[in-house]
Order: sequence, then structure tokens, then C-alpha cells
Amino acid sequence: MNRRILLLKMVTVYVILCGFTINKGNKTAFASRATAAESCDTIRKPVADTTAKDFTMMDMDDKPLTLSSFRGKNYVLLDFWASWCMPCRQFTMRLKVIYNKYHDKGLEVISVSGDDSIGAWVTGATNDGMNKWHNIYPAANKNGKEFNRNWGVKVIPTVILIDKNGKIIGRYVGTDYKGNIPELNRKLAEVMP
Repeated sequence: MNRRILLLKMVTVYVILCGFTINKGNKTAFASRATAAESCDTIRKPVADTTAKDFTMMDMDDKPLTLSSFRGKNYVLLDFWASWCMPCRQFTMRLKVIYNKYHDKGLEVISVSGDDSIGAWVTGATNDGMNKWHNIYPAANKNGKEFNRNWGVKVIPTVILIDKNGKIIGRYVGTDYKGNIPELNRKLAEVMP
């Protein structure tokens, strides 16, 4: 019996630290940290000097939201999440603190839902108090199903930080056990003191 408990604890620690993916037909479900094929260290390193791909998507208020409209004015944090992803929901609590601290300094947040339905997206975003910032649901938009793939998002939560010039200056996958991303906090403190 003790071996089974030890094995269960080891699997739990692995999932928390390195994540997993589950194939659901032609959909992929995501979890925290990283895929088994990618190390936790390499996936968390920022992608320097890459221009962010522009997009226009309808937001929660059914208004078009274009990434390039923030260029020259704001830093943008793209938050890839889903209502069924517990590490994502845990990070949302931290994201509220980040938003409140940096929004007046020029940070905009765009949460990108990977939910299976509009209802799950709206309910999750509303219940978690995400209506302070921008929210999009790519699956409801033309070519939306390829959105995560175009951004190289394989697991969630994934957060991408974009500077005022439209360059990706940070890419962070997964959270620690408290739902925090220490590297993101350090980068924000550096670029938005």
C-alpha cells in the first residue's frame, strides 16, 4: 500500500512540475508547465526579439480586438487559458494582481480562451473576474482553431509578453505550485518599474 501512495505522490509532483498533455480525439487538452518532450528549463526561456503576429478577433463584448492597435502605446500580456484548466484559474488570481499593479503603467492583458464552448468561456471569465481586461475566444472566429498553434502554444497556461514595439520579450509556460510565474514578475518589474 505504501508503494502505491509513493507512486501517486511521484506522479502528482511530476504533473505539477513538468505537466502533461492528453489527446482527446483531434483536440489536445493541456496542463501546467510543459510537455513531456520539452524540458521545464528550455520552454520557460523568453523568445527575444521576435515580432508578435498580428490578429483581429471578436472580444467578449462582440467588438473587434486587434493586437497591433496597442503597438507604440502599451505592453501586452497574452494569457492562454481555459476554464477547465485549474493551473490557469489559479494563475488568474495572480493575473488580477499583475493587472492592478501594471495597467496604469501601460500594460494591457488579453486572455485567450481554449474552451470547448462559448458558454464555458464566458462563465469561466465572468466567475473569475476576468472582465477587467480583454478576452477573446479564437474558436468563434475565422481560422480560430489554429490560433494557439500559430502562437506555438502547446500547453496552458502560457503567457506571452509583448513590448510597445510589438516584439515578444517573454514567453512563460506553467506556474509554480502557488499559481505564480516568478520569471514574469521579474520581467514586468524590469520593463515597467
